[in-house]
Amino acid sequence: MWWHWKLGMGRSRRRRAKRAEFLPVVLPEPRVLPIAPAILELETNGIQLRFTPGTDVDYVVALARALRV
Repeated sequence: MWWHWKLGMGRSRRRRAKRAEFLPVVLPEPRVLPIAPAILELETNGIQLRFTPGTDVDYVVALARALRV
């Protein structure tokens, strides 16, 4: 394999004297960023309604129709 030869691990004896050493890799701890919950807003006739994603669409439509005096 090419990388064995390139790093001095191949069959050549003069390359073996200059063997490359592998060092451990240390990765930083992953950071978790807080995510605010998404809110959907609907305003009608001065009334502001807030819904979380996944709220039943038919429910939102029924509320909006009922508030549209």
